[in-house]
Amino acid sequence: MKNNYTFLFTLLLVFGALNALSQEVRIVKVEGWDPASGDAPTQYENNLYYAIMGDSTERKTNPNVIFELERDHIYFLGKQIENYDFKLHIRGEEGEGLLPEIQGSVKSDGTYGLDYIRSYYSMTLEN
Repeated sequence: MKNNYTFLFTLLLVFGALNALSQEVRIVKVEGWDPASGDAPTQYENNLYYAIMGDSTERKTNPNVIFELERDHIYFLGKQIENYDFKLHIRGEEGEGLLPEIQGSVKSDGTYGLDYIRSYYSMTLEN
């Protein structure tokens, strides 16, 4: 009887692993501020934060997500991104131009505030 439970448990683990591997990678493109555009940068503040933190429900169903940042763009963070449960993968898009830049907010005394990203799980930064 114990062997039957062991076999069933092993079978469930294998099917669960295959299901996780078979899910497609979802790419979420995050809009940043383009200095050449002439727009006010404040309207783009925390776009990266809201994209990642707002996607937590979707990541529960499919954790294979890549947040893609635009070339020649700046991403301002006034809030700290905290990743607890899922693999966090952020990458700059391929192509010509400068790599994306993440900038934290500056306090009134000229120092920087929070850490940009605090990950308690796996994190990958690319490009």
